[in-house]
Amino acid sequence: MGKIKNQQLPLGKNNIRVSLFFILSSLFFTSCIFSEANNNRKVVDRKIFSTTNKETLFEPDSTINHVLKLSDSKSSYRFYPNIDKVLSIDSLRECPIKLFSNKAHTEYLMVYQYEGGVSEAFDFFEFGYLNKNLKRKATVVDNVNIFKTESGLKLGMSKEELIKIKGEDYTIVNDSIFKYEINNYSTSEFLKKYNMPAYYLECTFRKSKAVKIKFGFENP
Repeated sequence: MGKIKNQQLPLGKNNIRVSLFFILSSLFFTSCIFSEANNNRKVVDRKIFSTTNKETLFEPDSTINHVLKLSDSKSSYRFYPNIDKVLSIDSLRECPIKLFSNKAHTEYLMVYQYEGGVSEAFDFFEFGYLNKNLKRKATVVDNVNIFKTESGLKLGMSKEELIKIKGEDYTIVNDSIFKYEINNYSTSEFLKKYNMPAYYLECTFRKSKAVKIKFGFENP
């Protein structure tokens, strides 16, 4: 009986060692798979977040002071009831514009009238700080304190404020102009809505503060 026990004991120890080896190996293998899967999931999550963020990066502005809208003649009359009586100026920009100022005579607004467009339906807006030369030509809008877009873009804002509102999908021109563009007509519902080839928004900075904001459609 003693010999039988001496023969079975080493056999039992070997079985235990083998079992423990397989258990530990299985746990290690499972842990590696879980870790790799978890790492892959994190990478995918970051890509999804980045892609989603980029897709919603830039929403175009189309309105001044929640009244005057791009390519909308009715809104032009709501903005300034006698807008058809305001003379166009041909010498300031590449196309005829009408020039306005806020009631404090500190800011100007230019509305661009493209050739062949509907009368008083303006396809591009520009506003900035008023100087003496422009002041003499500008029509005052008495109920306007400042000019701003529907998303809150206004003169004096910082670059950080612009990026917070409009996102990071911009290009920098001449170190001072931040430019956002939409030029993919085939996939842009915004461009199709207005039947225009491209849209852009430019914000010009001086000493890190916005001094001019331009937005609207490119001249067809």
